[in-house]
Amino acid sequence: MKKFILFACCILNIIVYAQPGFLDNTFGIGGKVTTDFANGTDEGYSVAIQSDGKIVIAGRSYNGSNNDFALVRYNSDGSLDNSFGFSGKVTTAVGSGHDNGYSVAIQSDGRIIVVGNLCNDCAFDIAYDFALVRYNINGSLDNSFGSGGKVITDFGSDVESGTSIAIQADGKVVVAGGTYVGFNYDFAVARYNSDGSLDNTFDSDGKVTTDFGSGGNYAGAVAIQSDGKIVVAGFSNNGSDNNFALARYNSNGSLDSTFGFSGKVTTDFGSSNDYGRSVTLQGDGKIVVAGSSYNGSSNDFALARYNNDGSLDSTFGSSGKIITAIGSSSDVGRTVAIQSDDKIVVAGASNNGLYNDDFALVRYNGDGTLDSSFGYSGKATTGIGNFNDEGLAVAIQGDGKIVVAGSSYINNIGNPAFAAVRYDGGTVGIEENMQMSDVNIYPNPSSGKFTLQSAETFSSIEITNLLGEKVYSTQFSQSTQLTINLSDKPKGIYFVKFNSDKGTEVRKIIIQK
Repeated sequence: MKKFILFACCILNIIVYAQPGFLDNTFGIGGKVTTDFANGTDEGYSVAIQSDGKIVIAGRSYNGSNNDFALVRYNSDGSLDNSFGFSGKVTTAVGSGHDNGYSVAIQSDGRIIVVGNLCNDCAFDIAYDFALVRYNINGSLDNSFGSGGKVITDFGSDVESGTSIAIQADGKVVVAGGTYVGFNYDFAVARYNSDGSLDNTFDSDGKVTTDFGSGGNYAGAVAIQSDGKIVVAGFSNNGSDNNFALARYNSNGSLDSTFGFSGKVTTDFGSSNDYGRSVTLQGDGKIVVAGSSYNGSSNDFALARYNNDGSLDSTFGSSGKIITAIGSSSDVGRTVAIQSDDKIVVAGASNNGLYNDDFALVRYNGDGTLDSSFGYSGKATTGIGNFNDEGLAVAIQGDGKIVVAGSSYINNIGNPAFAAVRYDGGTVGIEENMQMSDVNIYPNPSSGKFTLQSAETFSSIEITNLLGEKVYSTQFSQSTQLTINLSDKPKGIYFVKFNSDKGTEVRKIIIQK
């Protein structure tokens, strides 16, 4: 009996202290999921986590003659959510030609917005406009948005594409991408009211374009600061090669003159092409941009962190910049996210030396050093099929697990399918089991009002939702009991993080309405 108890305790410890950076076997099959729409090429480009823990991936699917917007929703275990669309899947023809979904966001009321482009001159497949589609929680089109749930925006050029979406605190929708002006691309940003109409308080017509110089400029990502300013990241050509590029806008759409040089910043990593592809914001206001940098023979992951004024953060990496090689060949960073403990994860693809790519994930400490507790010396790679697998989007669950989405060729003669993998993050799950103090939360579940009681004196608390977004925080010094009211928050699972001199403890609370 003693041997059995000892064995059981060892197994329990393995479960509680799962290795960060390894696949989460509770998700799909061995931590992996693929979804085929059965018509041809299916590619997932963006992922978002709902407040109830369900996972939404958006992209495009080939219908036999052209592409449509495509959405998949999974339950938290990776199974398809049959309450969404048709057996967990939705496709939408925005126009009569190619329609490509590139980015997804979830509103506070649970409605889902996907942004991308549609072809408006399909005879030659050369003319594209911004396209947005909003869905109800069940996957049906939201007829209160635009025309039948769809919005199309023309910046006046032949080729335009929305590549990233962010939702402001007031519900307005910001989309960033590119528009072809003259002979090159420029940054293109549009802001919409909650009904899909262009917001005329944003540069008078709801649209802004920004040129960095004589070469092409393309925006790949957008984020909203807590003060309402809009940060857009991408790349800009300086006449000989591409560099990371950022622009920051005031809430009215004008460039923010307090940021960089007249609202714009470019960053060169070396003597060749550098592509900024994703942006996120730290809790202290610093800006993190991820992408890739060419080292002369292949690409590497590239990361830069900026202060609030646009200057490079000298406390991060080498003068604010980091380059990371994963394998001996091409490694391309595509997307970045920040954990609740301020560690930074970058996902993308890494060539495995066998003429194809695998999902790749790298985690950094707050100072930019590789997190040696994650994967293998801070890096993790995952092959899904036996041909190319590319991670294109990342999201962090409230429990610290990391979801990477993209596409996978199941075999080298077929077509790609939507793909997702989930890794153990090793953050909240471990902290929940520390049991450093006697913490009591009641009633739990509740309608939103909770009393937090402890035998210890806590210095601060922070509450996040399943997306990892902070919904409440407070500082206090001589308190062992606190009553909070979250009645204005959506129902779902939240995490309370207590900080004290002894460390950190995390507890789960549930809001029911």
